[in-house]
Amino acid sequence: MKARYREEKAVQVAALLLEKEGGSMNYTKLIKLMYVIEQRSIINRGLPVTFDNLYSLPNGPILSSTLNNINGQTYFSGSKLWSQFIVKSEHDQYAVNLIKKPGIGKLSRAEITLINAVYQELGDMTYHQLIEWVHDPVNVPEWQDPNGSSIPIKIEDILSKAGYSDDYIVDFLDELESLEVASEYFTVSC
Repeated sequence: MKARYREEKAVQVAALLLEKEGGSMNYTKLIKLMYVIEQRSIINRGLPVTFDNLYSLPNGPILSSTLNNINGQTYFSGSKLWSQFIVKSEHDQYAVNLIKKPGIGKLSRAEITLINAVYQELGDMTYHQLIEWVHDPVNVPEWQDPNGSSIPIKIEDILSKAGYSDDYIVDFLDELESLEVASEYFTVSC
C-alpha cells in the first residue's frame, strides 16, 4: 500500500521555508530544500514528512505532488489547499509567494527542528548552488541522472545509500505500511 501524500504538511513545510525568505522564494530552491528535509527525515527520524513521491529529474531530486502543486497542476488530486496559501509570483515566473500562513499544527516539534536545521545549513544557497549540491553523491547519493526524463526514488534507495541493512529496510517499509493502514482506518472511522 502506497502511503498517502500529506498535502497539509507539505504546505506547512513550504510556508515555514517561505517565511524565512520574507515570503517569496525561487521554486527550484524551495523544492530542493523540501527534498533534503524529506530525505533527512527518512534517514534520521525513520519517517517521511510529506510522504510525497520522490523522483530524480535533470536538475536534481523533487517531491512530485508538491512540484505539481507549485506548478498549479492539481488535476490529479483536485485539491485547492496549496493555492489557498502559496501561489506563483505574478512578477517572477520562477518564484512562489506565501499569501497566507497555514499554521504549523500538522508538524511535530522534531519536524520543525529539522526544517530549521536544513534551512540554517542550506538556506543561504541560490537555487543554482542547491542544484549543484543535490547532484553531489556525498549529499544525495540516491539521485540518478535521468537523461532528460525522470526516475523514481524509493525510500529503500535512500536508506540503502545511507548505509542501512536490507533487514532494517524491510522492517522500515513494513512499519510504514502499518502506519498507513492505521492512518486510513482512523481517517475513515473518525
